[in-house]
Amino acid sequence: MAARLLFAGRHIYDFVEDQRERLKKAYEALPDGEALDEEFVVEFKRNFMLDVPRLKLDEWTSEQEQITPNSIEVVAYIPFDGDPSAFDVRPSATKATVAQGEIVDHEVLIRLRPVTPQIDVAASVKRELGEIQWRLESLRGSMEHMSQQLEVTLRTCMQRRKRSIENRIQISENVGIPQRKPPVKPAAASGPGPKLAPPTPAVHTTAQQTWEIDQMDKVQTSAPEKSEPVITSIANQLSGTEKTEADLHKLAPTLADLRKLPPDQKDRLLLAQLAKMSRHNESILNKHNLTLSGDPYGMARFYSESERREVVEHLLAAPWTRLVNNGYLADFRGHGFYKVTIEGHEYLKHEAPFHATPVPSNTPATLPARIDGTPRVFLSYSWEGEDHKAWVKALAERLQTDGIQVIFDRWHLKLGQDKLHFMEKAVADSDHVAIICTEEYANRANQREGGVGWESMIITSEVAEHMLTDKFIPILRKGTFKASLPRYLKTRMGVNLMGDPYSEEAYEELLRKLHGEPIAPPPIGTKPDFSKKTTPKAKTLLKAAGEALAKRFEGTLLGPISKRPNASLHALYDKQGTPGPWLHAIIRKWDIDGEVKYSLETSRGDEFIGAKDDVISMFSDLNRKLMKEGYKRMNFSPGADPDFQSL
Repeated sequence: MAARLLFAGRHIYDFVEDQRERLKKAYEALPDGEALDEEFVVEFKRNFMLDVPRLKLDEWTSEQEQITPNSIEVVAYIPFDGDPSAFDVRPSATKATVAQGEIVDHEVLIRLRPVTPQIDVAASVKRELGEIQWRLESLRGSMEHMSQQLEVTLRTCMQRRKRSIENRIQISENVGIPQRKPPVKPAAASGPGPKLAPPTPAVHTTAQQTWEIDQMDKVQTSAPEKSEPVITSIANQLSGTEKTEADLHKLAPTLADLRKLPPDQKDRLLLAQLAKMSRHNESILNKHNLTLSGDPYGMARFYSESERREVVEHLLAAPWTRLVNNGYLADFRGHGFYKVTIEGHEYLKHEAPFHATPVPSNTPATLPARIDGTPRVFLSYSWEGEDHKAWVKALAERLQTDGIQVIFDRWHLKLGQDKLHFMEKAVADSDHVAIICTEEYANRANQREGGVGWESMIITSEVAEHMLTDKFIPILRKGTFKASLPRYLKTRMGVNLMGDPYSEEAYEELLRKLHGEPIAPPPIGTKPDFSKKTTPKAKTLLKAAGEALAKRFEGTLLGPISKRPNASLHALYDKQGTPGPWLHAIIRKWDIDGEVKYSLETSRGDEFIGAKDDVISMFSDLNRKLMKEGYKRMNFSPGADPDFQSL
């Protein structure tokens, strides 16, 4: 097989668009249970990502074959992991040279025919591999963009599916004709079994429900399978909770009555409802799924439309938490999907008298009254040490001083009040939610642990419903944006308040956002006379390098490009609608009289040289500013330095 031109097929942007269309069609074919299962759709999206190959350079081998009496052909075999089709995708970055080779299964083949013994075959193969590796890195840099595009497409599809389910539910409820139920045929058996009688009417309502559940299990086990009727209630299909919900609504017909139910009575009714709902689909017991707009699983369908949302949130707050703490609900895999445990089913079978007269439950949380014209922000953070809590408190005090009404648990959550209810109201009733991001916060949010996990469930639901909202602002306190942001915030622009003290410029950026006063761009001027315009001197991001360095590098900080060391990091940026070449940002490593320095330069003339940490900080600021100006990072090649790979 002859060598061919690699990376010469579809452009990466076209490939991404094709994958978005494929994802849409595949999602439309999913059943409702999977389409609204958060854990499932995360894995579903991964199937449409491009698995960019990684070459196993340390495992390369070769073969030799005599072609003519005077020549041989050397074939180098380089194995790789990943999708072989990636070698047909054209990356966004361009280069004057080309990459050639053959792709056979999961190996790259490079053929050479050296004409003299002096030719360094290994070096020639490495040069070809360098061309291939450069393009693979370019594709890898585009994966963040691809992931964001697929995420937007997926969330849009989920929103459409939720609206479709809500529409079907409304149509079904408006039919006005009792639903036909298939007759239950007795199981074929060798002899008659004992006849089971339901409990007497004096027995507790939940015991009656438990007996019905047990009998339904026996019928489903023994009766032959029967197809579903054509006309069905979508809400009953999804949950099967009509009897339990009716009992709950009968005991507490309004949200106010529900709040007054004794905790044990409320917990038992909720657990019975969850057990029945999850009989055929365990993925239902996920807080994100249960709080979807429109109550598609029918948890509160007997309540008024204006109260349904709050009823669901109330049941999934303290009652749900008590069931988990008592061991009646468990998340066995740690992914946020719960099951009713054996102890939970035993608890339902155990009789416990209900209070005839409801008693007050936990005191609901209250927030301070709004101040006209003053923005309100809720601080979401994790309790991970006194230093961190003191830092958050200081930030809250400073924001309050700077004209922001801050909702802060240490000020507004009183003894005896419901913590979960406070979080719900704080997120819902604030203009913005400032999320103090650390690696510990990200871990708790992703694992849905504690108060952070509950807040994350509320935030994720709102983000999914309003994807373009800018209500939630990540504030980086520790770690990196990549490691410290929860999954649901990965694509959100944040502000960096790391360091002691943190950047005043970054704090002002946050303050302007909260007050709704972004920095205004300068007015548009007149077109310059290019016939008279002279080439400006290279500007600098920072002049701290001193005049001595400028003289050494022939009048600029870095000197001629031909005399500069190779790039340690290379990033490419593009702004839609901007003519001309892409903007380059390059970091280089220097040895100046035995002292190691690093430099940052851009193709628009920015230059800086200094310590490694200063250059990394300068690159982060540059990257953030370019993003604010409307640029997108099209390619990122951080090299082998681990300090650069997290940028």
